[in-house]
Parts: sequence; structure tokens; C-alpha cells
Amino acid sequence: MTDFFAQSLQAFQERMRTPWIGSILIAFLLWNWQPLLFLFASDTALPARFAYFDAYTDWRSLFVGPIATGFFFAAAKPWISLLMDKLGAQAIHRSRLHADRLAAYRRSKQLEQQQNLAKEEGQIENEVTDQVIERIKKIDEAQLDQGQKEQVQQKLRALQPTPDEEDVDPIDE
Repeated sequence: MTDFFAQSLQAFQERMRTPWIGSILIAFLLWNWQPLLFLFASDTALPARFAYFDAYTDWRSLFVGPIATGFFFAAAKPWISLLMDKLGAQAIHRSRLHADRLAAYRRSKQLEQQQNLAKEEGQIENEVTDQVIERIKKIDEAQLDQGQKEQVQQKLRALQPTPDEEDVDPIDE
């Protein structure tokens, strides 16, 4: 006996999974939800519930409306799915475009910062070079004794970058 009920339940579930029967069942529930709710959930006497169900349902709400609506929804389901897929794809495409634009903006800002750093480094190097040239001119023009010239040249060497310092890139640090 339990096998019969299990097989019947399984057959019912398989039929409900078909788009036509499932759509008709859902349409039936939508068309008749108030009388069904009153019939199954009310505390009134059973004859009163049946009378209410008879009063608020007829052959159109029990058969014609649900069947027509179920067939319409079952036939329209692939088109609705296609529309939803297109809308989802469009949203994903827009999201990716926005992410690409943000990434490009970030890259342009990073390049801009690197260019500004390079300009500043070039300006600093030019200033140091100008100071070195100016001091060399002063040494040549000045009538200094050998000790004073040595001190000035040591200061110049301290200002000039060593080959190791020139190879260091601030980005690599």
C-alpha cells in the first residue's frame, strides 16, 4: 500500500514539473486563492465553508480561467526567460564596462604620478648640477690656497650622486 502512495506521489511530482500542468496548477491557485483559503483555513462550520466556495467559484474560475492562463504562461515562459537572460547579460556587460573604466582611470592616475615624480627628480638633478657648476666656477675664479680648494672640492663630491645612487629607482624601493 505504501508503494502505491509513493509511486502516485512520484508520478504527481513528475507531472507537476512539466511546464503545462505546473502553469495550470499555479494559475488555478491564483484564480481561486480566496475561496481555497476560506475552505481550508476557516474556523466556521464545514457546510458554510462549502457554501462560500460554491458562491465565489464557478466553471470559469475553476476551469476556463486557470487553463487559459496556464497555457499562456507556459507558452510565454521561454520568451520571458529569454528577456530575463538578455537583461542579465546587459547588466553584467555594463558592470564590466564600469570596472574597466575605473581600472583605466586608476592606471592613468598612476602614470600621471610617475611622470610628476620623474619631473621632480629631473628638477632636483638640474638644481644639484647647477650648484656644482656654480661652485666649480667659484673655485676657478677664486684665489684660494690649496687647502681651501680641497675643502670646497670635498663638499662638491658630497653633493654629487654616486653611481650606486643613480641606479636606484624610487619605484623599485
